[in-house]
Amino acid sequence: TSNIKNPTRPNATPGMTGAYNVTVTDGNSCTNVGSIMVTVNAKPTLAMTSNSPICEGLTLNLDCGFSGATSYIWAGPSGFTSNIKNPTRPNATPGMTGTYNVTVTDGNGCSKTDTIQINVKILPTSPTIINPIKSICKNETVKFSSSGCNSGKVEWYDNMSGLGNPISLQNDIEDIPQKSKKYYVFCRANDCLSAQGADAQVTVFDNPNPGQISSTPQLDPIHVCDIATIK
Repeated sequence: TSNIKNPTRPNATPGMTGAYNVTVTDGNSCTNVGSIMVTVNAKPTLAMTSNSPICEGLTLNLDCGFSGATSYIWAGPSGFTSNIKNPTRPNATPGMTGTYNVTVTDGNGCSKTDTIQINVKILPTSPTIINPIKSICKNETVKFSSSGCNSGKVEWYDNMSGLGNPISLQNDIEDIPQKSKKYYVFCRANDCLSAQGADAQVTVFDNPNPGQISSTPQLDPIHVCDIATIK
């Protein structure tokens, strides 16, 4: 209710939607009644999500959680801006860590601004390999030693991408390879795998073939007389 000419209702909500009536009485005690319909539209409801925290080098995915808006205005660290619902930032760097804001405007002209915190984790230092090239004979053991993974744990793989299960979690790796191959070493810290630090290569040589054993005379098994010579 109000008894002034131009009342206001601060912090309007959709519950204030409806008919508003006013009765005016002039100096002659004459009255008149007027009515107006008022609609208070709800602001867009945002449910912001992301794939944060992520490791350096991956793609950051953002989502404001509201579809059908007439405009999206994003702003974030390192000069980031976007005008789409689900922006991405490829090859993420730690400099992209921070607060991301989005302002969404719907078809009724109502706007809502919200924020989300993003964390891009630094990759650990890549390890190095001591004496990375070796040669062995088949069925021999080869050993390689790594260094430089001071902030995490060493992981050895048989592929340069660090995919699948590691073949060793020790600083040193020992193996009995049956053919020439490479070993790739990484460092994992804070759930992030380093860039490939180094690779070790072992060349495996086949053992010599002793060939066919023969004797003179050609007997099998070999029987000779006392004081005879075995050839």
